[in-house]
Amino acid sequence: MNSPEQITDSVLTPEKEIVTTVGPAPLSSPPVENFSSVKTKKTNKKALIIFLIFLGVMIGIGAFWLGRFTKETGIGTIPSPTAVPTISQPTPTLDQTTGWKTYIDTKFGYSIKYPSEWLFNTETRSFREGDIFSVSIVGKDQKKDTEFYDGASLTIGEPIKTEKDIRTWVKEYYPVNNLDDEPNIFSEETIASLSFQKFFTCGLGCFTYYNIKHNGYVYRIVIFADGPDKIKYEQILSQILSTFKFLDQTSDQTSSWETYTNTKYGVEFKFPLGWILNTKPESEISKQGDDLRVIRNQINPFSPENKMVLLINIWDNPQKLSTVDWLKWREEEYQKRGFLPDYEKNSVFEVNAYVSGLPAFKEMREVEQVRKAGGRGGTALPLIDYYVAKNDKLFVIELNNYTLEAFSYKEETIYDLFDQIISTFKFLP
Repeated sequence: MNSPEQITDSVLTPEKEIVTTVGPAPLSSPPVENFSSVKTKKTNKKALIIFLIFLGVMIGIGAFWLGRFTKETGIGTIPSPTAVPTISQPTPTLDQTTGWKTYIDTKFGYSIKYPSEWLFNTETRSFREGDIFSVSIVGKDQKKDTEFYDGASLTIGEPIKTEKDIRTWVKEYYPVNNLDDEPNIFSEETIASLSFQKFFTCGLGCFTYYNIKHNGYVYRIVIFADGPDKIKYEQILSQILSTFKFLDQTSDQTSSWETYTNTKYGVEFKFPLGWILNTKPESEISKQGDDLRVIRNQINPFSPENKMVLLINIWDNPQKLSTVDWLKWREEEYQKRGFLPDYEKNSVFEVNAYVSGLPAFKEMREVEQVRKAGGRGGTALPLIDYYVAKNDKLFVIELNNYTLEAFSYKEETIYDLFDQIISTFKFLP
């Protein structure tokens, strides 16, 4: 019987690995257990467990006392960052209509603004009862002498008197179906505190009609937009609609104003309290050398608070020319006599406003233009002139100021106040 192969341990030497080699056990005999070796490993394991338990207990006690000391003294703590509240600053609201033109119809009692680059039209026929205001812009793809398919327009029809409520009137006035026998759309929309009854129809293009009843009359506004820039045009049309307002909405603001009445020239208007009214009779007006520039009367309400001046000059118009014809005639005469500055040559005169229901021309003169004219005094804001003919007189209503200092008021506030004054003008019978 062969003896089992002896287990040989290699000697541990410096800079060498520990290598244990175990020879194969004989197939016929069970493996030999080294009981002494097993007992030694169990003893060491038990000691290690006891040591680890002791160490864990000591660490726990130490952590407890350290935490208590830190809490009481505050030493060693890292302060949590304090959240700084974010203060939201209000976003300034930009007035998208600043610089727009304002149309005032004192006959029918409303005003509306529109972009300066839009064209004021007088020959439109959108309503069978007649149009009283229309503006439009033409897109780059629009061709002449064709239907309107690239651009936008807004037209106001002559008001219709009715005793019916607005919903009933709209249902009876507009057809249920369009030209293709498709149903038209009826709805409501509130714009700038005004409630409109809407009517949408399509035929040769699609149109939206806005209807509102005021003081027994139905006011109608129709809008159209099409072409590559349709979305942009629709946004602008919404802005234009938001500026529509009735003049008597501001009547409370002018009810306490001073009233000036001139029976000789048949004019009456209001101006704010605190303004100083200066009038110069005919004898005090210089004729400036020839009968062309005769000013029969000058009315001058003046605001000592903001240096704003309202000049009203009354000119002779013996031929009883219309407002536009008188302006053309004056330009020709000025040019002949060398009175016309270069910047005023080839001006375009058109009816773009109404004063007391009469056709008028509204002109804005920039500061640089005024300086080129070389007149006396100065101006801090663009000037605005209204020209309106009445019988044998031509009335020029001018917004001006006699200082180069900037106003303490915003321009649009000044212009709104001027438009309010214009809205109070009346020509007496």
